[in-house]
Amino acid sequence: MVVGIRPGSPAERAELRVGDVILKIRDQRISDLDSFNEAAEKLRDSRKRIGLLVERSDYTTFLYLTPDEG
Repeated sequence: MVVGIRPGSPAERAELRVGDVILKIRDQRISDLDSFNEAAEKLRDSRKRIGLLVERSDYTTFLYLTPDEG
């Protein structure tokens, strides 16, 4: 579950919200913090848009996170 969003971050720009539950990052299913960290580490240097499957309240949606230019 998302517990915080840094202002100006890619997550904020993707409109991720506190309380959202990330179900997938690209094609990797997220079942716990370890699987989230593993997926995030693989994408650390990605410059491509990243698809997230997110459960929000009573529905599921796709969000697209665009990494910072660096």
